[in-house]
Amino acid sequence: MNVIVIEDNKSIRDMLCAYINAKNHNATCAENGKNGLELIKQKSFDVLLLDLAMPVYSGYDVINDMIKNQLMNKIKVVVLTASSISNNEEKNLLQKGVKQIWRKPIEPNELISGLESLNSV
Repeated sequence: MNVIVIEDNKSIRDMLCAYINAKNHNATCAENGKNGLELIKQKSFDVLLLDLAMPVYSGYDVINDMIKNQLMNKIKVVVLTASSISNNEEKNLLQKGVKQIWRKPIEPNELISGLESLNSV
């Protein structure tokens, strides 16, 4: 499975990518939304793990750009957030095509089983 991780926090980004690669999947990491979008436009990914709260170009900006460029149907988007989000915000994200919303921190086994269950759908 090819996974792209867009996360501005280097330690979290490196940890997520290491977990994914250790389980024989392919993780590509991007430190911000702009770089991540360029990678998504250039390469095929099965799943996007997307942080919402990032400076300059947030996860919301990434989602809106993906909708505009008709990329939401090409990749399963999972939002990762340490912040609490309202029910309305969660509903809005799901209506935009986000498949799931996961809370940080996430345990390695939860991460891998979540990715594998997403990929089997």
